[in-house]
Amino acid sequence: MPDTHNPQPSSLPAPTPPHHAGPAGHPAAPAESAPTAPPPKNRTFQLAATAAVLVIVMCLGAYALAKLAKHRTSARFESVTGAFGWTLGEPLKSSKYNIEETDGYKRISYTAEDDPTIAPFDKMEVRATSQGKIYAICAEMSHKDDFAAKVAALLEHMKDKYGPALTNAVTESYTDNVFGGKEVNVHVVQQWNELAVVYQIESVGQAMNEQTPKKVLKDQFKHL
Repeated sequence: MPDTHNPQPSSLPAPTPPHHAGPAGHPAAPAESAPTAPPPKNRTFQLAATAAVLVIVMCLGAYALAKLAKHRTSARFESVTGAFGWTLGEPLKSSKYNIEETDGYKRISYTAEDDPTIAPFDKMEVRATSQGKIYAICAEMSHKDDFAAKVAALLEHMKDKYGPALTNAVTESYTDNVFGGKEVNVHVVQQWNELAVVYQIESVGQAMNEQTPKKVLKDQFKHL
């Protein structure tokens, strides 16, 4: 009968914890410990650096988008090159009209009776330097029954073709809307009951003493 009060120790070996076997001939690698969080100071630096990078990326992205939008906007409009069959910067030549030389420049002038295609304008003048380079193309329209409507339609056309006006000068006697670029542009000038449209190379026009649209309206067509 077995003795239940004094049990004998078991002869079986004690169980060992499971382990992963290493490569053949090498002991198993010890288990890796869990990574510890970086000290608060280093983490603050990392967050600040990340934020700085994000700001730079956002700024570069905004700049790229603005540049793309500007390119797309400018691509919608045309450059001012001339009008009425005349091109700024080209030699002044004509087999139909006489070329006059006066006051140090050359010019061709004609009316709607000579060329009906300039309507609704009444008069035209093309000016060139003494070397014959066209620097101004001018058209004038006198008051008509629907004068105000024609002026409004012309301004809208210029805006659609060349973009919003660069400047809009308003005085007691005249208004001047400038379209196109700074060097080559077109002035739409209204003075009392007259309207002038002047396509010009700005620097050459100023050098030829055509510094103000008011002077253009006052003196330009007095010989016609």
